[in-house]
Amino acid sequence: MESSAQRATPVRKTGFFYGWVVVTVMVAFSAITVAMAGPNFGQFIKPMQAELGWGATIFGISQTVRMFAGVVTGPAIGRMIDRFGPRVPVATAALLLGLSLIAMKWMSTQWQMLVPFAITGLIGMGRAADMYVGATIAKWFIRKRGLAMSIAMAGTPIGIIFVFPLTQYLIDHFGWRQTLFIFGASGAALIVPMSLIWLRREPEDMGLLPDGDTSRPSVGSAGDETSWTRAEAMRHPTFWLMLLGFSLFSFAFSTVTVFRVPHYIERGLNPSTVAFAVTADSIVAVISSVVLGTVFARAASRVVVAAGMAGMAACTALLIVVGDNWVLFISSMLWGFGIQVAIVAQSVMWGDYWGRRHLGAIRGITIPLTIGVGSTAFFIAGLIRDEAGSYTPAWFMAIAVFAASVAVLLPLRKPRRRLAPGRP
Repeated sequence: MESSAQRATPVRKTGFFYGWVVVTVMVAFSAITVAMAGPNFGQFIKPMQAELGWGATIFGISQTVRMFAGVVTGPAIGRMIDRFGPRVPVATAALLLGLSLIAMKWMSTQWQMLVPFAITGLIGMGRAADMYVGATIAKWFIRKRGLAMSIAMAGTPIGIIFVFPLTQYLIDHFGWRQTLFIFGASGAALIVPMSLIWLRREPEDMGLLPDGDTSRPSVGSAGDETSWTRAEAMRHPTFWLMLLGFSLFSFAFSTVTVFRVPHYIERGLNPSTVAFAVTADSIVAVISSVVLGTVFARAASRVVVAAGMAGMAACTALLIVVGDNWVLFISSMLWGFGIQVAIVAQSVMWGDYWGRRHLGAIRGITIPLTIGVGSTAFFIAGLIRDEAGSYTPAWFMAIAVFAASVAVLLPLRKPRRRLAPGRP
């Protein structure tokens, strides 16, 4: 039985591969969504607490609600990306996310924050947005997947470089309410037309092949790839070990990511200095992405994942003792290196281990489950802060979970199976 790739239009020769247009759009998508209550949400916590009188726990709960909402719709979003491509899903998600942020300008009670966060989870935004980027890019590249994924996912740290100082400036001069309105309206206005005009499902739809190749790869060559269906992958033990390892990673990551900014401020560090430190960690993340494009040609993705987690664990250890600007910047740069390396390598690893054809369906299951586990950490970390009066116990917990994740993932080898003739 022929695959969809084999039934596609004859390969069209072109001097420029359209996959790089898709990568560029995904860079912009990732950068812009940073501003839309993404990584910069930590900057809103202190001014919101000052005005509304809320504790840290509700902010952790809001993140948990968003992540659990993604568990419900993730499988459907993944299948939609496989079948129809990312154009309409990305545009719709950006529009609804923008409207949700605009509505938050007028909130005064806790449920009015929880509802928009639930909506953003249901449309696959927040950390689940990695599904849009990872599944889309994996379909356009095989040999150059590591390079393409590194470039596409550099959008998040690029966005942080500009968005974090801008967020602090807007909050200081216009307040957190108006800042949410500005980011919601401008983000939707940019992403919606961009995705509708330029995004495409996969190269075969345009008479192309992955990586811009002009002939189909021979079996066993670097450009050849086995694609597993979701059902086939779920019957293999490696799938479940990867799911466990990345769920642990998600828990440790979620413990630190939102609350490290208010933790720095509680340690007496200036909020503007903290914003610039986060900008510095994003510069390191961008540099790491550039270097990663060549690293994947020499190192297994599981090894790269472990290296990224080591950097994040080192950052978390420094959070325990941070008290001056030097430790702040070193800690932030370690986080920038670690998170970018680990996140990119995770997406590459899923694509390399299970193939591109059904990756949307596979990631539609794995991303919601991993972030669902991770989302519990937001509540736990916020609760620890409120009960213990410090985030320090949460940082020790995160370091231990990072180590457990590496122990699960590092030994895993790429699964292999024998294919029937003609099977993709």
